[in-house]
Amino acid sequence: MAKIDSLLVLVNSMNKAEKRLFQLTMRGYEKEKDYQFLYQLLQQKQAEPEKVRNQFNTQRPRANFDICCHHLYKQLMRSLIEQETEKDIENHLLKQYRECKILFQRALYDDCFKLIEQASAVSLQYEKYQLHTLFSRLELQSLNQLEFKGCSENELIRKQGKLETASRNQRAIDNHYALYNLIRHRQYCQGPTRNNEEKGKLNDLAFNELQANFGQTKDSFESQKIHLLFQSSYFLMTANPRSSLKTYFELNELFEQNPTHRAASSDHYLSHIQGILHNLRIFEQYNEMPYFIEKAKNIASEFPGTSVRALFLAWLYESFLLTDRHLYYEAFEQTEKSTESIVVFQSNLSLSSLSELQLQLALVFYKNKKYRQASRELNRILQHGKILQQQAVYPTLRLLMVMIRFDSGDRELLAYEIRSLEREFAQSHSSRQTERSMLKLIRQTSSTTEEKREKIIQKQIQFLEVLAQNSNEKLRIQALDLLGWLNSLKKQRL
Repeated sequence: MAKIDSLLVLVNSMNKAEKRLFQLTMRGYEKEKDYQFLYQLLQQKQAEPEKVRNQFNTQRPRANFDICCHHLYKQLMRSLIEQETEKDIENHLLKQYRECKILFQRALYDDCFKLIEQASAVSLQYEKYQLHTLFSRLELQSLNQLEFKGCSENELIRKQGKLETASRNQRAIDNHYALYNLIRHRQYCQGPTRNNEEKGKLNDLAFNELQANFGQTKDSFESQKIHLLFQSSYFLMTANPRSSLKTYFELNELFEQNPTHRAASSDHYLSHIQGILHNLRIFEQYNEMPYFIEKAKNIASEFPGTSVRALFLAWLYESFLLTDRHLYYEAFEQTEKSTESIVVFQSNLSLSSLSELQLQLALVFYKNKKYRQASRELNRILQHGKILQQQAVYPTLRLLMVMIRFDSGDRELLAYEIRSLEREFAQSHSSRQTERSMLKLIRQTSSTTEEKREKIIQKQIQFLEVLAQNSNEKLRIQALDLLGWLNSLKKQRL
């Protein structure tokens, strides 16, 4: 990826607060710097790499575009890292690690060792063993350079023992995560087990995970968390959704019982709540969702740094609760009442979250036959151009636009949308089967007889019913109510 492409992704991922703080760091110059001008170009709604390059070279002919890209990238990363330091315990400890090294270099040995001691205790408290080993090694290296003055042999052995224990704990966690990553890979790429061979391999993996879990400290938060995550994936792959959900509830209790860990990683906790809501939605356990939606709202008040993301998550799943159950008018009323909140979301969300927001807004308007408003909401996000194509939700956005054109009877724009999307699908291997098959069906039904059209639609319904066995495909089918749309299409005369 070229640096200008990386910059576009980076700028679009920043929320309003991050952009405001970065602009504050750029103040203080009487004349606008070249990299500042480049930053302004990147924030334009239809910014694309070649357009940005041409506009920059035209207005700043003496500046080197590539050098400005690299400099702006470094400045953005520095600003984002500084902001993340205050939110995340790992980043905070890494900052202290750099401070320790500077203190030692400036011969402030007492301050250095005092900070090492404090940071080491915090890293152990939060089970950040890898960071603890960093501080332990730095302490031993520093003592070595000072010829171990004031450090007895017994004390040195004790310090080295603590380093070895931390290293051993970290290796155990890494091995446990390796098993979890393997089952997640199978879950995404293979889906539920389909034969005895796959079941045997999965059970072997589960046995290894149990051994890994027994080998760790029983009261370790990290080991309990990984074990429950693994168990949840295992139950999903064995077509046991109830046990998977039960495991997620246990995981939530673990977070609730460990407020220190929850506070240290509020973003991770919010992601955990999102994972629960995601699974509840897949299994259509709608009665269980309001409890966790309230959890997301509580996170917004408890951790102000994540308030916008938490409130957006709550709003989104409240809307899903309505649209998934075909309560489209109620979803429209909810959207109308949330106008002010939606404006805040649109100004502060990253591109991936903004894509989900605009898709849901467009769907609500589309299902209420407000086709012009639905198109407007989709165009608001589609105007981001090529950078949007990296988002997982992009094919669904494009498919919904095709459906809007089809239902509104706009045959000219429909033909354009189909040709455009087919070209993109031909160049990409990442688009999902749902979108590909639906696009093919819409193209066929636009130019065929009534008898053939009904057969094509019925065949597509059967295909989607089989495809829905994959949880990721099921969400696309469910979110756009494709089966309901196809059944209604059978009754229509084109």
